[in-house]
Amino acid sequence: KGNSYTITVTVKDQAGNRSVGKVSKSVLIPKELIQYIKNAVPTVTKDNGLYIVDHSNDSETELGSEWKVNPELRYAGASPNNYVWFNSDEGCTEEGDFDGKHCELWRMIGLVNVLVPQEDGTSKVEQRVKIVKASSIGKYTINPWEESGTRRFYANDWTQAYLMQVLNIAYYNSTSNECSVKDWGWSDDVETCTFDGSDNKTNNSKGLNETARNMVDQNIIWNIGGLTGEAFNGTFMNLYQQERGTNVYTVNSTRAMGDTFPRSYEWKKETTRDKAGKLDQTIFHSIGVIYPSDFGYATSGGLNVSRESCLKIIYWRGANKDSDNQSDCINNDWLKSESAYLTLSPSSEYKEEIAIINKNYASNTSVYNLLDTFPSLYLSTSVEVLRGTGELLSPYILNN
Repeated sequence: KGNSYTITVTVKDQAGNRSVGKVSKSVLIPKELIQYIKNAVPTVTKDNGLYIVDHSNDSETELGSEWKVNPELRYAGASPNNYVWFNSDEGCTEEGDFDGKHCELWRMIGLVNVLVPQEDGTSKVEQRVKIVKASSIGKYTINPWEESGTRRFYANDWTQAYLMQVLNIAYYNSTSNECSVKDWGWSDDVETCTFDGSDNKTNNSKGLNETARNMVDQNIIWNIGGLTGEAFNGTFMNLYQQERGTNVYTVNSTRAMGDTFPRSYEWKKETTRDKAGKLDQTIFHSIGVIYPSDFGYATSGGLNVSRESCLKIIYWRGANKDSDNQSDCINNDWLKSESAYLTLSPSSEYKEEIAIINKNYASNTSVYNLLDTFPSLYLSTSVEVLRGTGELLSPYILNN
């Protein structure tokens, strides 16, 4: 879609006679992606699946007031129009490698609130478009198993995780890095993963190309607050709060960034304490995976159970849950999967547990389990929409 312009051309010949001609032309005008999403809100339909998430009404009191100012806009439902071509060559029509073209489908989670560092050393809640790869880059563990040693001691500390390096070094830069790709594998089982499209361990995935890297907002603080066991018996609003909270496993909270393995990359970390003296565990990096609450907010509910009711049901399965609740919440959530996959949030109670999406519900498991991995990132505010409708057959084409 674009704006139409009429160009009037006046020509005068040697005799002084004038002729006037008009040419109408439809010109493609790129639109800033953030504003494009905001403009879609007044015309929200069941088809485009864009929902307003107003955290000012969250019942939890521990979430800082700065997170409640701006409503988020999230895509929800069984198949919302949130497809984008990302990390792809020009002229893509189908996902995969065809005729020398590399084409990847990603999906927009929505316009979400994030912490952004400021020049004066403080941080501010702003909004960015968050996307997630539509297909897994392979099965990984957060860390390999060790009977003793630092990796087991800080097993679910994302700042020290093997997977953090895989995503932010190898995948981000289209290079190689050590990775843990064996279920409950020992540290001696660590292999090398290469993201050049030729490695079965990485689902033959290609790392980000230069164009994609230029679209990534690297100046984001990823909250890695730990989750309690009780959180999984609560609501997705409660998960959202704890993900952005200050609780972490005790050992992790005292760890200085980069004091031991690994030292292969210079990571930036912000550490602050609240009034109660709790340590806020956050990290700067470019790529992560989704939060458990992202999965919850991606449901639209159904005929028997509303979206609002689904957001109050964490454990979408089990004998104590009505089958209609399960089907309405699960079947209308585009982030459900055929297999379990990893999320970013660690347990704040057990050093070897991490939150996951177990096919169709939020749960937790050991960091040594081998699970699918879907990279997620935030786009720069300068990213624009060139064309597309967001449908599977017409993904948005982005420009920076």
